[in-house]
Amino acid sequence: MNETPCYTAFLKGAKIASGSKADIRQALGDYARRDPAFWPLIFDHTTGRQIDFDLTVSEDVVPKVPVGRPKLGVKAREVTLLPRHWEWLDSQSGGASSRLRFLVEAAMKDVSPRQRIKDAQENCCRFLTVIAGDHPNFEEATRVLYRRDRAGFEHEIRDWSDDVKEFALEMAKDAWDQE
Repeated sequence: MNETPCYTAFLKGAKIASGSKADIRQALGDYARRDPAFWPLIFDHTTGRQIDFDLTVSEDVVPKVPVGRPKLGVKAREVTLLPRHWEWLDSQSGGASSRLRFLVEAAMKDVSPRQRIKDAQENCCRFLTVIAGDHPNFEEATRVLYRRDRAGFEHEIRDWSDDVKEFALEMAKDAWDQE
């Protein structure tokens, strides 16, 4: 699960950049400096959520974080457990944090086919709501997405821009491929 996060930027339904945050900044930075009204829609490939980040800020500028290991992307946050859970964690080699990270990684890898389908549908729907919520056949497309009817989905989005169609199909691929 050490994959580099990937993002795609769209402007008026056309894909204009894809890659890491640094790739997006590099590709879109000149646009942003020339035109303050430049406002692309940027989506996270993992969740389908629209994200915002400052295109003018360098990736080298890292805010000071008092706890955790910021260079590794580690954030300290509160976890509430029962005393017996803390006792068990304390008895594990590597300590509580190490064991929790291990358990979370294992749970992230052990996703049922049903959950993969649900995640793909929700991620695709998030993307479509932002970028195509006002497009013709949007409601019908989401209905067939949740029915897992790939041919129907492709039919409903046939008049949309090629970039939006391609990204939507990529976001939904686990909805079709699972049993």
